[in-house]
Amino acid sequence: MRMRIIHVPYDSGYKDYRMGRGPRSILRHLKADRNFPVDEVEVHDRFALEVGPSFAVARQIAEKVRHAVSNGAFPLILAGSCISCVGTIAGLGMPSPAIIWLDAHGDFNTPETTISGFFDGMALATAVNRCWGKLAATVPGFRPVPERHVAQVGAHEFDVNERTLLDSSEVHLVDPQRMRRQGLDAELGPLLARIRTLAGRALTFI
Repeated sequence: MRMRIIHVPYDSGYKDYRMGRGPRSILRHLKADRNFPVDEVEVHDRFALEVGPSFAVARQIAEKVRHAVSNGAFPLILAGSCISCVGTIAGLGMPSPAIIWLDAHGDFNTPETTISGFFDGMALATAVNRCWGKLAATVPGFRPVPERHVAQVGAHEFDVNERTLLDSSEVHLVDPQRMRRQGLDAELGPLLARIRTLAGRALTFI
């Protein structure tokens, strides 16, 4: 399958800022190795806000992912912000994808549980409709991913209320210490097979 790169140089709605500079660096190395086709997300917003521009970025990601998939290409999204997952999910469409969330942080906070107020720390919670539902619905094609289709792998830094929320959810938590003891294949093999069966389609790694 052909691959199409979707370049998203944004962190929390800000272009080429903090983690938003990472995708361009990765892209330079990929282009040096092979000339992949690239689509770049560009958002013009005169208000220096975090939430609004982040969803504007997600809407563009969704459009570009949808275009890539409809043309038989595999979309590889290089993004500097976890909330970009909303656009990726929307662009993939139905049936709902499964998510393997690889992050040291839970990203399962909501506006009611967050201590820092960091928007990206609510990314996974947004993907499963725990928060920001009305704004996520403004991204064409977005449908929340069922929690039972989600595995969070390797996270070890949680806010107290965030961890309580995760423990009460259907998200599969894979503890990094247990993974070290049991081995990667033993810990992830059965889990991935189960999620793949539940989701009925390919997994999305975020």
